[in-house]
Amino acid sequence: MLAQKDGMIKEATDTIIQLTRDEQIRQRCEARADYLRWQKIEENYKKELEKTVEQLTDEKQKLVKDKEDLLQSNKEKDALIAELQRQLQQMKQSKSQ
Repeated sequence: MLAQKDGMIKEATDTIIQLTRDEQIRQRCEARADYLRWQKIEENYKKELEKTVEQLTDEKQKLVKDKEDLLQSNKEKDALIAELQRQLQQMKQSKSQ
């Protein structure tokens, strides 16, 4: 009877050990799958950030160019205004003479 109980206890112990091992393996597999999933999420997030940075950089360059163009246009208009004011002043002087 003791031998039979010992055999049953050993079998139960072996079953528990096997189930525990299986659970540990399952947990390790789940942990690895979670890690790989988070790595993929992080990789995708980095790609999106890089894409956004690239788009913003392009937009900034366009805005800088637009600003330079506007400054040049303003200089040209200022020069034209100055020339027209000079001509107007000459016309006024020639009328008063």
